[in-house]
Amino acid sequence: MDPFVWTLCTGVEEENQIPSIELLKTIHPSESSVEVVLIDRQHDPDLRHLETIVNGLSCSCPTAKDMVDQLAKLVCTQMGGIAFNGEDALLHCWKDWSEVIKASSCTVVPPMGKLSFGLYRHRALLFKVI
Repeated sequence: MDPFVWTLCTGVEEENQIPSIELLKTIHPSESSVEVVLIDRQHDPDLRHLETIVNGLSCSCPTAKDMVDQLAKLVCTQMGGIAFNGEDALLHCWKDWSEVIKASSCTVVPPMGKLSFGLYRHRALLFKVI
């Protein structure tokens, strides 16, 4: 059993399951270092805004390569810019930003659209989602 999952699940019947989003949302950021990013198009207006931008890009890009390039630029801009020195250089900034977003939302489950800074995994996820 993954200790991460085990420590979050308090009920015996939940012991071998991944915690639900509802359970994760009840965890206060000061109580855990868990990192979860919620992808919810219905309740995340910032994510919907990014998708609207992408829809506009799709009309203006003549080739698939152009579209991919534009998506990559959008994700890069949304997630804090170019990572010149690799992920290690981003890690300190991510930790600071993560604390701010968790504190302001009072949850360890911030919505994807609220992230204005991200590591490679966040960038890859946003690229895939939009």
